[in-house]
Order: sequence, then C-alpha cells, then structure tokens
Amino acid sequence: MPMSPARPLPCLSLALGLLALGRWLGGCSLEGPALYPPLDGQPPRVVASLPADGWIQVPPGLRPRVWLSEPLDEDSLLPGAVRLWSGPREERLGLVAGEDEDGRGVLALEPREPLLGGVRYHLRLEGWVTDRLGNPLGDAWEVEFATAP
Repeated sequence: MPMSPARPLPCLSLALGLLALGRWLGGCSLEGPALYPPLDGQPPRVVASLPADGWIQVPPGLRPRVWLSEPLDEDSLLPGAVRLWSGPREERLGLVAGEDEDGRGVLALEPREPLLGGVRYHLRLEGWVTDRLGNPLGDAWEVEFATAP
C-alpha cells in the first residue's frame, strides 16, 4: 500500500494559527511592568520612632509612633505585641496600624492615660509581629525614653 505524504497535525496548525492571531492582536509581551508585584520575602524593619531611643524631656502628652519599612498586618498585633512600661507599671494601649503616603507602615500608640512626668519608659515591639505578607519582624525592637517632669 502506498504511503500518503505526511500532513501537519491539526493541533499544530491550530496552535500556529492562534499564535499568529495573538501577535496580530498585540499578543503577550514580557516587556513593561509586571501586572502583579512579586511577593517579598523581606521582613519589615523599624526605620524611625517618636520618641527615638535615649530621648529625654519627652512631653508626657506625646503619642508614640513607630515607622516601619512596610505596613504591618493588623491581625498580628495580638495582646503583648506592643508594650509600653516603666518599672512594674505597664501602660494600657490602643494601637492603630496604618500606612503613610510613602507606603511605609506606621504604628500609632494611644496610651489610655497620659504618661507620667519625670519617668523612664520602655517601648517594645515583639519580633513575631508580621507585615501584610506574613514576614515576621524577627528580632524584637525596643527604645527607652524619659518624660519631662
């Protein structure tokens, strides 16, 4: 029996046709910005605080703030995640996590009562606090400051 000449596979013809159509319509391009930013594996970092470590004569009415390299996951701010204390007295805090206009994380602390004057305070952010992608801070972060009398 004579052999018939080889014919391209129908699937291959269809694939080549779709590829040509895609190019004609503008196709897919790997150039330009990605549609979605890559997920980062970097932990957040504390970049600044108010008051800063070692400050003295801090007004007792000041509401402490901590700025981070990226926003925090509010669900990771469990009890004990952020502490403000002086000796045996631990301050009761309200916490507001947000983002500034530059995309940095901002953690605002709102003591339920004014801070005492002439007292040395410690402010601590625990290392298990995470960014919005679940990356933990890693090491705990702490500052010490003193309020004005």
